[in-house]
Amino acid sequence: MIALLSLIPLVCLALWLFAEFRGYPLLRRVSGAAAMITIAIIGFIWGIFAESLRHMEFPIPADPPLPSEKASILPPPPPGPGQK
Repeated sequence: MIALLSLIPLVCLALWLFAEFRGYPLLRRVSGAAAMITIAIIGFIWGIFAESLRHMEFPIPADPPLPSEKASILPPPPPGPGQK
């Protein structure tokens, strides 16, 4: 979602460059202001996202303990090589 929103400033910048080279002064001012505002907003959103990732905890899943009745009916492991 953030990646798609990041395309909006690029479109505004392209519109600003088009207006700059074609010589449309009103479109140039409006698209330039829109580009600056959207870049600031999207940068703020990316900053919030990066800061939230810094505070996330990623727990490592542990193996669930075996129930005591299951552990008691399991046969003992076979002896290893060289053991009786």
